[in-house]
Amino acid sequence: MRSITKNQAKGKGQIIQLNSILVVIDCAKAEHVVQFLEPGRGVPLLKKALSISNNNDGQEKLLSLLSKTCKKHKLNYKDSTFVMEDPASYSRNLINQLQKKGFQVNYVNAKKCTDYRTNTRASSDELDLEGIAGAAMRGHMIDVQNNSQLYKQLTRSVRERAHLVKDQSAHKNIIHTYIDELFPGFLDHKLSGVEAFTEHCLALMLRSDFSVYSYAKKPLERLTTILHKIGFNTPAARAQQLKDLAKNALKPSLDYIDDMQDRLQLAVKLFQLRQECIIKEEQRMAKLLSQTGGFYLTSIPGVSIVLAAYIMAEYGNPLFWRSSDQMASYAGVVPRQKQSGGSDKAPVVLTLPIKQACNSPLRSSLFSAVLGIQKYEHPSIAVSGYKHDLKEHAENVENRGGKSRIACIKKFIRIMKVMVTNEDLYMPRKHEIAPQQLIAWIEIETQRMFKKWEAYNVYPSDDNKLGEWLRKKDKIIKVLTNT
Repeated sequence: MRSITKNQAKGKGQIIQLNSILVVIDCAKAEHVVQFLEPGRGVPLLKKALSISNNNDGQEKLLSLLSKTCKKHKLNYKDSTFVMEDPASYSRNLINQLQKKGFQVNYVNAKKCTDYRTNTRASSDELDLEGIAGAAMRGHMIDVQNNSQLYKQLTRSVRERAHLVKDQSAHKNIIHTYIDELFPGFLDHKLSGVEAFTEHCLALMLRSDFSVYSYAKKPLERLTTILHKIGFNTPAARAQQLKDLAKNALKPSLDYIDDMQDRLQLAVKLFQLRQECIIKEEQRMAKLLSQTGGFYLTSIPGVSIVLAAYIMAEYGNPLFWRSSDQMASYAGVVPRQKQSGGSDKAPVVLTLPIKQACNSPLRSSLFSAVLGIQKYEHPSIAVSGYKHDLKEHAENVENRGGKSRIACIKKFIRIMKVMVTNEDLYMPRKHEIAPQQLIAWIEIETQRMFKKWEAYNVYPSDDNKLGEWLRKKDKIIKVLTNT
Protein backbone atom coordinates (compact mmCIF):
# COMPACT_ATOMS: atom_id res chain seq x y z
CA MET A 1 0.00 0.00 0.00
CA ARG A 2 1.37 3.43 -0.97
CA SER A 3 1.94 6.22 1.51
CA ILE A 4 -1.25 8.21 2.06
CA THR A 5 0.61 11.50 1.54
CA LYS A 6 0.76 10.82 -2.21
CA ASN A 7 -2.95 11.51 -2.47
CA GLN A 8 -2.56 15.08 -1.20
CA ALA A 9 -1.79 16.27 -4.74
CA LYS A 10 -5.35 15.36 -5.70
CA GLY A 11 -6.75 18.12 -3.51
CA LYS A 12 -8.76 15.78 -1.32
CA GLY A 13 -8.17 17.48 2.02
CA GLN A 14 -5.44 17.75 4.60
CA ILE A 15 -4.22 14.78 6.59
CA ILE A 16 -5.22 14.87 10.26
CA GLN A 17 -2.65 14.23 12.98
CA LEU A 18 -2.99 11.00 14.97
CA ASN A 19 -0.81 10.24 17.98
CA SER A 20 -1.14 6.47 17.65
CA ILE A 21 -0.89 3.70 15.09
CA LEU A 22 -3.87 3.55 12.75
CA VAL A 23 -4.89 -0.08 12.18
CA VAL A 24 -6.69 -0.23 8.82
CA ILE A 25 -8.84 -3.34 8.27
CA ASP A 26 -10.57 -4.45 5.09
CA CYS A 27 -13.07 -6.92 6.53
CA ALA A 28 -14.36 -10.08 4.86
CA LYS A 29 -16.23 -13.17 6.00
CA ALA A 30 -13.29 -15.57 5.98
CA GLU A 31 -10.17 -13.38 6.18
CA HIS A 32 -9.49 -9.72 6.98
CA VAL A 33 -6.64 -7.75 5.41
CA VAL A 34 -4.76 -5.41 7.76
CA GLN A 35 -2.15 -2.66 7.48
CA PHE A 36 -0.57 -0.47 10.19
CA LEU A 37 -0.03 3.22 9.44
CA GLU A 38 2.56 5.45 11.10
CA PRO A 39 1.03 8.27 13.18
CA GLY A 40 0.77 11.60 11.35
CA ARG A 41 2.29 10.67 7.99
CA GLY A 42 0.17 7.65 7.14
CA VAL A 43 3.17 5.61 5.96
CA PRO A 44 2.63 1.82 6.05
CA LEU A 45 4.62 0.13 8.81
CA LEU A 46 4.24 -3.41 7.44
CA LYS A 47 6.13 -4.36 4.29
CA LYS A 48 3.10 -6.34 3.17
CA ALA A 49 -0.53 -6.22 4.26
CA LEU A 50 -1.38 -8.87 6.82
CA SER A 51 -4.13 -11.48 6.26
CA ILE A 52 -5.85 -12.71 9.41
CA SER A 53 -8.62 -15.27 9.86
CA ASN A 54 -11.98 -14.08 11.11
CA ASN A 55 -11.72 -16.06 14.35
CA ASN A 56 -9.95 -16.04 17.73
CA ASP A 57 -6.61 -17.18 16.27
CA GLY A 58 -6.70 -14.36 13.73
CA GLN A 59 -7.50 -11.79 16.40
CA GLU A 60 -4.63 -12.98 18.62
CA LYS A 61 -2.26 -12.87 15.62
CA LEU A 62 -3.33 -9.28 14.87
CA LEU A 63 -2.94 -8.03 18.44
CA SER A 64 0.38 -9.82 18.91
CA LEU A 65 1.87 -8.18 15.81
CA LEU A 66 0.38 -4.83 16.81
CA SER A 67 2.03 -5.08 20.24
CA LYS A 68 5.43 -5.86 18.69
CA THR A 69 5.09 -3.00 16.19
CA CYS A 70 4.20 -0.54 18.95
CA LYS A 71 7.23 -1.56 21.01
CA LYS A 72 9.49 -1.23 17.98
CA HIS A 73 8.30 2.33 17.27
CA LYS A 74 7.94 3.26 20.96
CA LEU A 75 4.18 3.82 20.77
CA ASN A 76 1.47 3.08 23.31
CA TYR A 77 -0.24 -0.19 22.34
CA LYS A 78 -3.56 0.73 23.98
CA ASP A 79 -3.76 4.03 22.07
CA SER A 80 -4.01 2.23 18.72
CA THR A 81 -7.02 3.22 16.62
CA PHE A 82 -8.83 0.68 14.45
CA VAL A 83 -10.72 1.73 11.34
CA MET A 84 -12.78 -0.19 8.77
CA GLU A 85 -15.62 0.33 6.32
CA ASP A 86 -19.26 0.44 7.49
CA PRO A 87 -19.60 -2.51 9.90
CA ALA A 88 -21.03 -5.60 8.23
CA SER A 89 -22.56 -8.60 9.98
CA TYR A 90 -19.31 -10.58 9.75
CA SER A 91 -17.25 -7.76 11.35
CA ARG A 92 -19.51 -7.00 14.33
CA ASN A 93 -18.03 -9.72 16.56
CA LEU A 94 -14.50 -8.47 15.86
CA ILE A 95 -15.58 -4.91 16.75
CA ASN A 96 -17.18 -6.17 19.95
CA GLN A 97 -14.01 -8.01 21.03
CA LEU A 98 -11.74 -5.04 20.24
CA GLN A 99 -13.99 -2.69 22.22
CA LYS A 100 -13.97 -5.10 25.17
CA LYS A 101 -10.18 -4.89 25.16
CA GLY A 102 -10.38 -1.09 25.37
CA PHE A 103 -9.49 -0.13 21.80
CA GLN A 104 -11.15 2.69 19.88
CA VAL A 105 -12.92 1.37 16.77
CA ASN A 106 -14.00 3.71 13.97
CA TYR A 107 -15.61 3.22 10.60
CA VAL A 108 -15.71 5.20 7.36
CA ASN A 109 -18.42 5.36 4.72
CA ALA A 110 -17.79 2.90 1.87
CA LYS A 111 -18.64 5.50 -0.81
CA LYS A 112 -16.24 7.99 0.76
CA CYS A 113 -13.42 5.43 0.55
CA THR A 114 -13.59 5.36 -3.25
CA ASP A 115 -12.55 9.05 -3.34
CA TYR A 116 -9.15 8.13 -1.92
CA ARG A 117 -8.25 5.19 -4.14
CA THR A 118 -5.68 5.67 -6.91
CA ASN A 119 -7.76 3.45 -9.18
CA THR A 120 -11.56 3.54 -8.96
CA ARG A 121 -12.17 0.91 -11.64
CA ALA A 122 -10.04 -1.97 -10.44
CA SER A 123 -10.45 -3.67 -7.09
CA SER A 124 -7.83 -5.30 -4.88
CA ASP A 125 -7.02 -5.63 -1.20
CA GLU A 126 -4.33 -2.95 -1.51
CA LEU A 127 -6.68 -0.48 -3.20
CA ASP A 128 -9.42 -1.14 -0.65
CA LEU A 129 -7.00 -0.52 2.23
CA GLU A 130 -5.78 2.63 0.52
CA GLY A 131 -9.33 3.97 0.24
CA ILE A 132 -10.16 3.23 3.90
CA ALA A 133 -6.90 4.73 5.10
CA GLY A 134 -7.27 7.84 2.92
CA ALA A 135 -10.78 8.57 4.21
CA ALA A 136 -9.70 7.92 7.82
CA MET A 137 -6.60 10.12 7.62
CA ARG A 138 -8.72 13.00 6.37
CA GLY A 139 -11.08 12.95 9.30
CA HIS A 140 -14.00 10.95 7.89
CA MET A 141 -13.92 8.47 10.78
CA ILE A 142 -17.03 7.85 12.87
CA ASP A 143 -16.57 6.35 16.30
CA VAL A 144 -18.54 3.09 16.55
CA GLN A 145 -19.05 3.84 20.25
CA ASN A 146 -20.86 7.06 19.38
CA ASN A 147 -23.87 4.89 18.64
CA SER A 148 -24.75 3.39 22.01
CA GLN A 149 -26.12 -0.13 22.20
CA LEU A 150 -29.71 1.14 22.04
CA TYR A 151 -29.09 3.06 18.81
CA LYS A 152 -27.14 0.15 17.35
CA GLN A 153 -30.14 -2.10 17.90
CA LEU A 154 -32.49 0.52 16.46
CA THR A 155 -30.32 0.84 13.34
CA ARG A 156 -30.21 -2.91 12.93
CA SER A 157 -33.98 -3.19 13.30
CA VAL A 158 -34.55 -0.42 10.75
CA ARG A 159 -32.22 -2.10 8.24
CA GLU A 160 -33.89 -5.48 8.77
CA ARG A 161 -37.31 -3.95 8.07
CA ALA A 162 -35.98 -2.20 4.96
CA HIS A 163 -34.73 -5.53 3.57
CA LEU A 164 -38.01 -7.26 4.37
CA VAL A 165 -40.08 -4.53 2.71
CA LYS A 166 -37.87 -4.60 -0.39
CA ASP A 167 -38.23 -8.38 -0.66
CA GLN A 168 -41.97 -8.12 -0.04
CA SER A 169 -42.36 -5.64 -2.91
CA ALA A 170 -40.53 -8.01 -5.24
CA HIS A 171 -42.69 -10.88 -4.00
CA LYS A 172 -45.86 -8.94 -4.84
CA ASN A 173 -44.70 -8.79 -8.45
CA ILE A 174 -44.36 -12.58 -8.50
CA ILE A 175 -47.90 -13.00 -7.20
CA HIS A 176 -49.12 -10.56 -9.85
CA THR A 177 -47.66 -12.82 -12.58
CA TYR A 178 -49.65 -15.80 -11.25
CA ILE A 179 -52.85 -13.75 -11.03
CA ASP A 180 -52.39 -12.51 -14.61
CA GLU A 181 -52.99 -16.08 -15.73
CA LEU A 182 -55.26 -17.57 -13.08
CA PHE A 183 -57.63 -14.63 -12.66
CA PRO A 184 -56.75 -11.57 -14.79
CA GLY A 185 -57.82 -8.31 -13.15
CA PHE A 186 -58.40 -9.76 -9.66
CA LEU A 187 -55.76 -7.50 -8.03
CA ASP A 188 -57.21 -4.40 -9.69
CA HIS A 189 -59.61 -2.89 -7.13
CA LYS A 190 -61.60 -1.04 -9.82
CA LEU A 191 -62.30 -4.30 -11.66
CA SER A 192 -62.76 -6.78 -8.82
CA GLY A 193 -63.80 -4.60 -5.88
CA VAL A 194 -61.15 -6.39 -3.79
CA GLU A 195 -58.33 -4.39 -2.21
CA ALA A 196 -55.04 -6.00 -3.27
CA PHE A 197 -53.06 -7.93 -0.64
CA THR A 198 -55.48 -7.29 2.20
CA GLU A 199 -56.43 -10.10 4.56
CA HIS A 200 -59.62 -10.80 2.57
CA CYS A 201 -57.74 -10.80 -0.72
CA LEU A 202 -55.15 -13.27 0.56
CA ALA A 203 -57.87 -15.53 1.97
CA LEU A 204 -59.48 -15.82 -1.48
CA MET A 205 -56.17 -16.53 -3.22
CA LEU A 206 -55.43 -19.34 -0.73
CA ARG A 207 -58.57 -21.25 -1.73
CA SER A 208 -57.96 -24.31 -3.89
CA ASP A 209 -60.77 -23.29 -6.29
CA PHE A 210 -59.29 -19.87 -7.08
CA SER A 211 -59.44 -19.40 -10.87
CA VAL A 212 -61.56 -17.72 -13.54
CA TYR A 213 -63.10 -21.09 -14.43
CA SER A 214 -64.36 -21.72 -10.90
CA TYR A 215 -65.69 -18.19 -10.31
CA ALA A 216 -67.41 -18.06 -13.69
CA LYS A 217 -69.30 -21.32 -13.01
CA LYS A 218 -69.92 -20.91 -9.27
CA PRO A 219 -73.55 -19.99 -8.36
CA LEU A 220 -73.89 -16.40 -7.19
CA GLU A 221 -75.45 -17.48 -3.87
CA ARG A 222 -72.55 -19.83 -3.16
CA LEU A 223 -69.96 -17.17 -3.98
CA THR A 224 -71.81 -14.64 -1.80
CA THR A 225 -71.71 -17.09 1.13
CA ILE A 226 -67.96 -17.59 0.69
CA LEU A 227 -67.30 -13.85 0.69
CA HIS A 228 -69.54 -13.37 3.74
CA LYS A 229 -67.59 -16.00 5.72
CA ILE A 230 -64.30 -14.36 4.76
CA GLY A 231 -65.61 -11.05 6.11
CA PHE A 232 -66.48 -8.81 3.14
CA ASN A 233 -68.79 -5.91 4.05
CA THR A 234 -70.98 -6.15 0.93
CA PRO A 235 -70.57 -9.79 -0.14
CA ALA A 236 -73.44 -9.82 -2.65
CA ALA A 237 -72.13 -6.83 -4.61
CA ARG A 238 -68.56 -8.13 -4.56
CA ALA A 239 -69.70 -11.60 -5.62
CA GLN A 240 -71.51 -10.21 -8.66
CA GLN A 241 -68.50 -8.08 -9.58
CA LEU A 242 -66.11 -11.04 -9.32
CA LYS A 243 -68.43 -13.28 -11.31
CA ASP A 244 -68.74 -10.71 -14.12
CA LEU A 245 -64.96 -10.25 -14.16
CA ALA A 246 -64.40 -14.00 -14.37
CA LYS A 247 -66.85 -14.42 -17.27
CA ASN A 248 -65.21 -11.67 -19.33
CA ALA A 249 -61.58 -12.64 -18.61
CA LEU A 250 -59.42 -14.64 -21.01
CA LYS A 251 -59.05 -18.21 -19.76
CA PRO A 252 -55.72 -19.98 -19.13
CA SER A 253 -54.92 -23.49 -20.36
CA LEU A 254 -56.45 -26.23 -18.23
CA ASP A 255 -53.29 -28.32 -18.66
CA TYR A 256 -51.31 -26.43 -16.01
CA ILE A 257 -53.94 -24.62 -13.95
CA ASP A 258 -53.43 -26.97 -10.97
CA ASP A 259 -49.71 -26.18 -10.93
CA MET A 260 -50.42 -22.45 -11.07
CA GLN A 261 -52.86 -22.69 -8.15
CA ASP A 262 -50.28 -24.61 -6.12
CA ARG A 263 -47.58 -22.00 -6.85
CA LEU A 264 -49.97 -19.19 -5.94
CA GLN A 265 -50.88 -20.77 -2.59
CA LEU A 266 -47.22 -21.23 -1.65
CA ALA A 267 -46.43 -17.68 -2.75
CA VAL A 268 -49.29 -16.28 -0.65
CA LYS A 269 -48.17 -18.26 2.42
CA LEU A 270 -44.65 -16.90 1.99
CA PHE A 271 -46.10 -13.40 1.61
CA GLN A 272 -48.02 -13.79 4.88
CA LEU A 273 -44.93 -15.06 6.70
CA ARG A 274 -42.84 -12.14 5.48
CA GLN A 275 -45.64 -9.73 6.44
CA GLU A 276 -45.60 -11.20 9.94
CA CYS A 277 -41.84 -10.61 10.08
CA ILE A 278 -42.32 -6.98 9.03
CA ILE A 279 -44.94 -6.44 11.75
CA LYS A 280 -42.66 -8.01 14.39
CA GLU A 281 -39.75 -5.86 13.26
CA GLU A 282 -41.87 -2.70 13.36
CA GLN A 283 -42.97 -3.54 16.89
CA ARG A 284 -39.32 -4.01 17.83
CA MET A 285 -38.45 -0.67 16.22
CA ALA A 286 -41.25 1.05 18.13
CA LYS A 287 -40.14 -0.44 21.46
CA LEU A 288 -36.56 0.75 20.89
CA LEU A 289 -37.65 4.19 19.65
CA SER A 290 -39.86 4.65 22.72
CA GLN A 291 -36.71 4.58 24.87
CA THR A 292 -35.08 7.45 22.95
CA GLY A 293 -35.78 11.15 22.48
CA GLY A 294 -37.05 10.19 19.03
CA PHE A 295 -40.36 9.40 20.72
CA TYR A 296 -41.16 13.13 20.70
CA LEU A 297 -40.86 13.30 16.89
CA THR A 298 -44.12 11.37 16.64
CA SER A 299 -45.91 14.43 18.03
CA ILE A 300 -45.26 16.14 14.66
CA PRO A 301 -48.20 15.66 12.25
CA GLY A 302 -47.33 13.25 9.45
CA VAL A 303 -44.30 11.73 11.22
CA SER A 304 -45.08 8.08 11.83
CA ILE A 305 -43.26 5.80 14.22
CA VAL A 306 -41.54 4.07 11.30
CA LEU A 307 -40.32 7.39 9.85
CA ALA A 308 -39.13 8.61 13.25
CA ALA A 309 -37.26 5.32 13.76
CA TYR A 310 -35.56 5.59 10.36
CA ILE A 311 -34.48 9.19 11.03
CA MET A 312 -33.15 8.42 14.51
CA ALA A 313 -31.37 5.28 13.34
CA GLU A 314 -29.53 7.14 10.57
CA TYR A 315 -28.55 10.15 12.70
CA GLY A 316 -27.64 8.00 15.70
CA ASN A 317 -27.14 9.07 19.30
CA PRO A 318 -28.23 12.74 19.75
CA LEU A 319 -25.25 13.29 22.07
CA PHE A 320 -23.07 13.31 18.96
CA TRP A 321 -25.31 15.26 16.58
CA ARG A 322 -23.59 18.12 14.81
CA SER A 323 -25.05 21.46 13.74
CA SER A 324 -28.37 21.59 11.88
CA ASP A 325 -26.58 22.62 8.67
CA GLN A 326 -24.21 19.66 8.91
CA MET A 327 -27.14 17.31 9.56
CA ALA A 328 -28.91 18.68 6.48
CA SER A 329 -25.76 18.24 4.42
CA TYR A 330 -25.38 14.65 5.65
CA ALA A 331 -28.93 13.96 4.47
CA GLY A 332 -28.15 15.43 1.05
CA VAL A 333 -30.76 18.21 1.11
CA VAL A 334 -28.39 21.17 0.71
CA PRO A 335 -28.01 22.49 -2.88
CA ARG A 336 -24.39 22.81 -3.96
CA GLN A 337 -22.89 26.09 -5.15
CA LYS A 338 -20.14 26.70 -7.64
CA GLN A 339 -18.40 30.05 -8.09
CA SER A 340 -16.55 30.96 -11.27
CA GLY A 341 -14.78 34.12 -12.35
CA GLY A 342 -11.41 35.78 -12.25
CA SER A 343 -9.54 39.04 -11.99
CA ASP A 344 -11.03 40.43 -15.20
CA LYS A 345 -14.70 39.61 -14.58
CA ALA A 346 -17.22 39.51 -11.77
CA PRO A 347 -17.69 36.17 -9.97
CA VAL A 348 -20.70 34.09 -10.97
CA VAL A 349 -22.33 31.85 -8.37
CA LEU A 350 -24.22 28.86 -9.76
CA THR A 351 -26.62 26.81 -7.66
CA LEU A 352 -26.33 23.13 -8.58
CA PRO A 353 -28.79 20.31 -7.83
CA ILE A 354 -28.56 18.59 -4.45
CA LYS A 355 -25.84 15.98 -4.36
CA GLN A 356 -26.65 12.34 -5.05
CA ALA A 357 -23.91 10.87 -2.84
CA CYS A 358 -25.59 11.02 0.56
CA ASN A 359 -27.49 8.93 3.08
CA SER A 360 -30.32 7.87 0.77
CA PRO A 361 -32.56 6.18 3.39
CA LEU A 362 -32.33 9.29 5.58
CA ARG A 363 -33.11 11.68 2.74
CA SER A 364 -36.06 9.54 1.64
CA SER A 365 -37.40 9.46 5.22
CA LEU A 366 -37.10 13.22 5.57
CA PHE A 367 -38.95 13.81 2.31
CA SER A 368 -41.71 11.42 3.43
CA ALA A 369 -41.96 13.22 6.76
CA VAL A 370 -42.34 16.58 5.02
CA LEU A 371 -45.06 15.21 2.73
CA GLY A 372 -46.96 14.14 5.84
CA ILE A 373 -46.36 17.50 7.50
CA GLN A 374 -47.84 19.30 4.49
CA LYS A 375 -50.80 16.92 4.36
CA TYR A 376 -51.95 16.63 7.98
CA GLU A 377 -53.22 19.27 10.34
CA HIS A 378 -52.35 19.63 14.01
CA PRO A 379 -54.78 19.98 16.97
CA SER A 380 -53.69 23.62 17.10
CA ILE A 381 -55.96 24.49 14.18
CA ALA A 382 -59.02 23.21 16.05
CA VAL A 383 -58.11 24.61 19.46
CA SER A 384 -56.61 27.99 18.64
CA GLY A 385 -57.07 28.46 14.89
CA TYR A 386 -53.30 28.53 14.28
CA LYS A 387 -51.54 26.26 11.80
CA HIS A 388 -48.48 24.55 13.17
CA ASP A 389 -45.11 26.13 12.37
CA LEU A 390 -43.86 23.57 9.84
CA LYS A 391 -47.04 23.55 7.76
CA GLU A 392 -47.24 27.34 7.84
CA HIS A 393 -43.59 27.60 6.79
CA ALA A 394 -44.10 25.22 3.85
CA GLU A 395 -47.11 27.21 2.62
CA ASN A 396 -45.24 30.51 2.92
CA VAL A 397 -42.33 29.15 0.86
CA GLU A 398 -44.71 27.85 -1.80
CA ASN A 399 -46.52 31.19 -1.97
CA ARG A 400 -43.29 33.02 -2.77
CA GLY A 401 -42.35 30.43 -5.42
CA GLY A 402 -39.68 28.55 -3.47
CA LYS A 403 -39.00 24.84 -3.10
CA SER A 404 -41.09 24.13 -0.04
CA ARG A 405 -39.94 20.56 0.57
CA ILE A 406 -36.23 21.36 0.82
CA ALA A 407 -36.93 24.47 2.93
CA CYS A 408 -39.32 22.51 5.14
CA ILE A 409 -36.79 19.70 5.63
CA LYS A 410 -34.18 22.20 6.82
CA LYS A 411 -36.66 23.72 9.28
CA PHE A 412 -37.76 20.23 10.33
CA ILE A 413 -34.14 19.30 11.13
CA ARG A 414 -33.70 22.46 13.23
CA ILE A 415 -36.91 21.79 15.17
CA MET A 416 -36.13 18.08 15.46
CA LYS A 417 -32.69 18.77 16.91
CA VAL A 418 -34.17 20.94 19.67
CA MET A 419 -37.07 18.57 20.37
CA VAL A 420 -34.92 15.43 20.65
CA THR A 421 -32.13 17.12 22.60
CA ASN A 422 -34.53 18.73 25.08
CA GLU A 423 -37.01 15.82 24.92
CA ASP A 424 -39.87 18.21 24.30
CA LEU A 425 -43.24 17.87 22.56
CA TYR A 426 -43.99 19.68 19.29
CA MET A 427 -45.87 22.71 20.67
CA PRO A 428 -46.80 26.24 19.54
CA ARG A 429 -43.95 28.71 19.68
CA LYS A 430 -44.94 31.75 17.64
CA HIS A 431 -48.27 32.74 19.13
CA GLU A 432 -49.50 33.72 22.56
CA ILE A 433 -52.10 31.12 23.50
CA ALA A 434 -54.33 31.20 26.55
CA PRO A 435 -53.46 28.58 29.21
CA GLN A 436 -56.79 26.74 28.82
CA GLN A 437 -56.31 26.52 25.05
CA LEU A 438 -52.79 25.21 25.54
CA ILE A 439 -54.01 22.59 28.01
CA ALA A 440 -56.65 21.44 25.49
CA TRP A 441 -53.97 21.32 22.79
CA ILE A 442 -51.67 19.18 24.94
CA GLU A 443 -54.44 16.75 25.91
CA ILE A 444 -55.62 16.28 22.30
CA GLU A 445 -52.06 15.94 21.03
CA THR A 446 -51.20 13.35 23.68
CA GLN A 447 -54.23 11.23 22.77
CA ARG A 448 -53.45 11.51 19.05
CA MET A 449 -49.80 10.62 19.54
CA PHE A 450 -50.50 7.66 21.84
CA LYS A 451 -52.86 6.15 19.24
CA LYS A 452 -49.86 5.82 16.94
CA TRP A 453 -48.02 3.83 19.60
CA GLU A 454 -50.97 1.59 20.48
CA ALA A 455 -50.90 0.27 16.91
CA TYR A 456 -47.44 -1.17 17.71
CA ASN A 457 -48.38 -2.52 21.15
CA VAL A 458 -46.30 0.10 22.97
CA TYR A 459 -47.91 1.64 26.06
CA PRO A 460 -46.72 4.03 28.79
CA SER A 461 -44.37 2.48 31.34
CA ASP A 462 -41.60 3.50 33.72
CA ASP A 463 -38.86 2.52 31.25
CA ASN A 464 -40.04 4.38 28.14
CA LYS A 465 -40.66 7.96 27.06
CA LEU A 466 -44.44 7.50 26.89
CA GLY A 467 -44.60 7.13 30.64
CA GLU A 468 -42.08 9.94 31.06
CA TRP A 469 -44.22 12.27 28.93
CA LEU A 470 -47.35 11.57 30.98
CA ARG A 471 -45.48 12.63 34.11
CA LYS A 472 -44.18 15.76 32.37
CA LYS A 473 -47.66 16.55 31.01
CA ASP A 474 -49.22 16.46 34.48
CA LYS A 475 -46.61 18.93 35.75
CA ILE A 476 -47.10 21.27 32.76
CA ILE A 477 -50.89 21.25 33.14
CA LYS A 478 -50.56 21.89 36.88
CA VAL A 479 -48.44 24.96 36.17
CA LEU A 480 -50.80 26.21 33.42
CA THR A 481 -53.84 25.69 35.65
CA ASN A 482 -52.33 27.94 38.31
CA THR A 483 -51.33 30.59 35.77
